[in-house]
Amino acid sequence: MNQISEVEANRSLTKHRKIASSFRDTQLFEIFRLSCTLLGNARENCKNLNFNDESQHGLMTQLLRLAQNCLTFDFIGTSTDESSDDLCTVQIPTSWRPAFLDFTTLKLFFDLYHSLPNTLSSLALSCLVQIASVRRSLFSNTERAKFLTHLVSGVKHILQNPQGLSDSANYHEFCRLLARLKSNYQLGELVMVDNYPEAIQLIAKFTVQSLQVLYYDSYLDLNFGKVMYVF
Repeated sequence: MNQISEVEANRSLTKHRKIASSFRDTQLFEIFRLSCTLLGNARENCKNLNFNDESQHGLMTQLLRLAQNCLTFDFIGTSTDESSDDLCTVQIPTSWRPAFLDFTTLKLFFDLYHSLPNTLSSLALSCLVQIASVRRSLFSNTERAKFLTHLVSGVKHILQNPQGLSDSANYHEFCRLLARLKSNYQLGELVMVDNYPEAIQLIAKFTVQSLQVLYYDSYLDLNFGKVMYVF
């Protein structure tokens, strides 16, 4: 019976992977593009939206989660546990290149972070965490340098307008974003970014302030988790 069960389990796993691969290759990118289109429309109409309205808030939440689920899809069938916060590379398919080469996708989620209330903005940051983690081979060296420039510029802008980081969910996701930036790009690439000197000063200031908060929190026997992602 155990042997039969094992064979059936293997067949089920193989079938599941085939279905997942087919979905990835035929549907997932279109779903992601649709989510970005709808989020872009919402960004343009943010001033007219009432996020205190449960239905509007709920719709925006679901759109952001749809984009997030597309970006956290198990593209190569490794079943990594994103909830563990292990630093990882997102194995975006080559067919997704157009969504990242013109940088509008990157700008969309940075804009959403700045435009949305704290109850939603952390989801935009979560998407940015995944976008910052796309595999290096998706870009040529020149393309990667341009992508990194836009990414660092977005991080710098957040640090120049840090009021949103007072929200714990935003703080957590932003620290994850810094950690992915550090792990997925080489120092030699980072220092070549035009605004690197200013950005690294802001990151250093943010790190010192975070460690000071951690010190006082630990003194009061409070939250010890903040140090995990500090750049």
